[in-house]
Amino acid sequence: MTKDSSPKFKIEEPEVMEYETQDILKGVRVKLEDGSILDVMLEVTSIMKMGYDINSGAPIYNVNTQTVVKIKSMPREVFKKEN
Repeated sequence: MTKDSSPKFKIEEPEVMEYETQDILKGVRVKLEDGSILDVMLEVTSIMKMGYDINSGAPIYNVNTQTVVKIKSMPREVFKKEN
């Protein structure tokens, strides 16, 4: 039995895609064992169309993201001061 090693997609000249964000839940709130509460969100920084799937014709996108962490609350006890 031979494995088909031919590509299943066609790469084309990358095309930068314009986008707008929609109001959807894009993060999670976590409570750490030290009592701190953080909001962790995903921000899209760019999207590029790279080509398409040979079988279905569906476009292939490369989505670049950045993780954003916001501190919602933090107990005083977790702070450290240098003397």
